[in-house]
Amino acid sequence: MIGLRTLTIWWCVLLVGGPVGAVEFGAMLLNPRREPEVSEAIDWIQTGNWDWIRLMAPPSTNLGTGLGRVLWPAARFEPAAFSPEISTARLAEDPWKVYDAARSSVLPQPVPRAYEIGNEPDIYFTPDLPDQMALTLKAAWWGIKSVQPEAAVLMPSLAARPGPYAELLARNRVSEFTDGWNLHLYGWAQDFPAAVQEHRAFWKQASGRNLPVWVTELGFAEFPALPAPIPEVLLARQQAFFERTTVAAAFSGIDRQWAFVLGPRLEQGQDYGLSSADGTPRPALESYLHLTRELSGWQPAFELRQRTDQSTVGYVLEPKADPSAEWWVLLVSPHRRADILLPEIPGRPAHRQPQPAPDASWFEFELQFPDEARPVRLGWNGEQGIHPHAELRFTASAATNLFLRLPARRFSVAGCDWVPVRPIHVSDPPPTTPSPVALSFRFSSPVRPDKSAVAYRYRVGEPLPMTLRADNFGTEPRNGRWRIALPAGWRASERHGEWQVPAGGSAQRQILLQPPPAPRELRGLFRLEWRDERGQHDTAAGWLAPNSDIPADAPLQTIPGRWTPTESDTVWQTEETSDGGVRMTLVNVRPGVTTGLWFPLPDSVRLRPNDVLRFRLRAANAESHFRRRVELVSPDRQVFRWGDDWSVGEEVQTVEGRVGDFTPSFWSRANPRRKAGPESAQYLRIGLFGLPPGAVVELGPVERYRSAR
Repeated sequence: MIGLRTLTIWWCVLLVGGPVGAVEFGAMLLNPRREPEVSEAIDWIQTGNWDWIRLMAPPSTNLGTGLGRVLWPAARFEPAAFSPEISTARLAEDPWKVYDAARSSVLPQPVPRAYEIGNEPDIYFTPDLPDQMALTLKAAWWGIKSVQPEAAVLMPSLAARPGPYAELLARNRVSEFTDGWNLHLYGWAQDFPAAVQEHRAFWKQASGRNLPVWVTELGFAEFPALPAPIPEVLLARQQAFFERTTVAAAFSGIDRQWAFVLGPRLEQGQDYGLSSADGTPRPALESYLHLTRELSGWQPAFELRQRTDQSTVGYVLEPKADPSAEWWVLLVSPHRRADILLPEIPGRPAHRQPQPAPDASWFEFELQFPDEARPVRLGWNGEQGIHPHAELRFTASAATNLFLRLPARRFSVAGCDWVPVRPIHVSDPPPTTPSPVALSFRFSSPVRPDKSAVAYRYRVGEPLPMTLRADNFGTEPRNGRWRIALPAGWRASERHGEWQVPAGGSAQRQILLQPPPAPRELRGLFRLEWRDERGQHDTAAGWLAPNSDIPADAPLQTIPGRWTPTESDTVWQTEETSDGGVRMTLVNVRPGVTTGLWFPLPDSVRLRPNDVLRFRLRAANAESHFRRRVELVSPDRQVFRWGDDWSVGEEVQTVEGRVGDFTPSFWSRANPRRKAGPESAQYLRIGLFGLPPGAVVELGPVERYRSAR
């Protein structure tokens, strides 16, 4: 969630040093001066600005040991005018610049122990495609390991749930160059365990490796930036979020987990800070510090689950030293707060319109304890006692959890079952011997990278000049063979060959690709493969797609319906245009709010992955640059995200997206047992970030191209 500057390293402070049911906890620590000097960040930790952490943290805390987040861009890419903290940068074209920067950025122990190569590239922080991000990781991996082989090197953190970007990262063999699957998780605490499970299952299937899971950012993203005094309910919800996700980490087999963010932090109208603007720790941080200290002596024993849908309402831990002595229980609500208000769908009967989002997230507990049990205690440390013979009624919500300490005897929870669990075994990553030769490719004009489609766009009928390159980061020359695998109907001036790649050097080859006159598919996978005489190999892969997902002579269907706003924080004046579009003038909007405009799809529209949706967009009387995001939303409020653009303005922009390119966002309800795709959506939504009052937005009618393939 944070924008990166050139050669800037963000540091983590580890709040607990030892394993906690295989979990090591910490918190992101950002330098408030935002100076891109490593020494400044380290000095800031050591000068005592955060002495209260030393007092509250356990003795095992080792401040100054943490994670370096490193990205080596060559140039900025269109920063957002409305939010100077967010910038987008291109990756360095020369992998040897990355290699050298990685070597020079490695610091003596104890800072840092791990390096994260890139921040959330699957969204808007870099416009480069996955093959270039993978090449950056490979070069950085060899650079860091050559100086500090014991350091952990992490793949770039993923902000979204697994989708097209993650799939291409996996095809580019990132699993061999990472010491852990690296995730960022925001949204609702209820989604946390399922989201972790979904990522773990995806990477296991994609790579065959069962690596530790690192959650290098975990943030509460429902805290709007407000002036003091902060409402108590927001502080309570933030605290309840971190309590639940901290305890759930031990049950989810997390290896390392960092909270976002230790100090004050405002970003895009949201408040992510675990401390207030004056440095005062918030209840969420006090709770987080307490739990990470206490959890070191406990291990998972049971989950309490509802019989109706098996949703988790409680976590039961037992002491590692004496499992039969006592239980420590956290009771939580299984329900989310209201998130999305869905518009009516045109032509649908009233009784089949979308149900309103629930306006409450509470869950009523009825607890009955055994008569012979000793007194039950409530609170973190059991500071409040209750009589065991009385029935305990408790309402959990997004702002309330309940901790219990009691003898190791099962008690009754109305409508729930006790499910035994075992800690997920997380071991050190198995050693790998990745190829020191990294393959890459670069296209010259007229090919352009399309980040939204995660594909390289080409002009139909025109040849594609390409540079095939191999970089050897090893200490010995390597002999091997390369080959190209192309989509059906494509031709290449060369399809395979032999190379000797010198140690510490490169080899290049100029190849000319010729696409078919009429592509058989909307996109095809292009793959380069290398294998040397020792059997080590590497792959560089990407999607090739025509310049438009809609062929020039394709029939288009205009979808009946109209754009409408539904957000309660915005006020619009709306009028229809002569061609069936809409012109809307923004009258009022709360600062930092994403302005959402909806297009409900009628019942007659059933989407398929190869369907393409298109509409036009224009904005007037607005700042020169603001961001737009296109989403598909299902009736059960699954959110699928497609593309961010910073340059919406006076010029008419044609927005064209293939349904299969939409990626489930972290706001989507993660359910690995029933993985819904974007074709389940019945709403098209465009989010506009940073629009001022008085801005005029024009949206054309929505059209669909249905591919026969």
